[in-house]
Amino acid sequence: MREDVESIYAVELLFESAPEIPVDALTAALKKACPGIDRMGEPSEMLAFAHTSHLVQYKDGALPAQLVIFPGPRKGDRSSIDDAMQQSWNLPGAKEVVASAPYAVLVTDMMAQGLPYKERLSLFLDALEAIVTTVPCRAIHWRQSQQVTATSTFLEARRDPDQHPLLAGPLNVRFYNISNGAVPGESLVDTAGLSVFGLPDIQCHFHGLDPNRLVMMLYNLGIYVFENGDVIESGHTIEGLEPGEKWRCQHEDALVPPERVVLDVNPGPAFAAGGRS
Repeated sequence: MREDVESIYAVELLFESAPEIPVDALTAALKKACPGIDRMGEPSEMLAFAHTSHLVQYKDGALPAQLVIFPGPRKGDRSSIDDAMQQSWNLPGAKEVVASAPYAVLVTDMMAQGLPYKERLSLFLDALEAIVTTVPCRAIHWRQSQQVTATSTFLEARRDPDQHPLLAGPLNVRFYNISNGAVPGESLVDTAGLSVFGLPDIQCHFHGLDPNRLVMMLYNLGIYVFENGDVIESGHTIEGLEPGEKWRCQHEDALVPPERVVLDVNPGPAFAAGGRS
């Protein structure tokens, strides 16, 4: 029952110095945050926990979703978060923050892909909150949404009842200037963080529009897709930035990595850039 690496949800906790992980205190915090969680085995090169109340049905039977912590801590190649630092809009000075926190502890879920995706994310965020509260870290590198956030930003979002869970770190909207585009000012915005849940991320390739308004539009659209599923079919239209505008949507391959199918939003002949299939 091997899992594709791309299907595993993962974050890296970044520390300024090598952390000491209090296993018993962490286990108690996880039990409080995630009822039914049990530690698996004795601590070794990793800490593993089973969500015994959240079973995933496989061909040969049901297995609990798991939470795995690779305590390390380790100093390693930071190239994997170079792109994330460029798109971490909610963390001013992201490059300096990452440089000041060279120790990383990896937190992942395992055997969880078969859970309903909302349940899966809720479990992970509950556990993550318990972990970073017990073992405070400088920042969190969200591998799927390709951004780095301050731990305090994550905790503040978690404690705000009006904040959607995606906005605590799991969803990011990225912005790219297309320097070799066919028209001046050609740009692209897209979401990162939805594809791991079997949902399409969203992209818009454009020129002549306010990118800040498009970023907010894609955040809202990403939340809509998360709440309702992949219900916007190719050929459907959504409201554009101005009242009465209808922008056509199409499922296409993403223009920028990672490779995945996205929902492309076409802002119409006056503002669209690039070719669309």
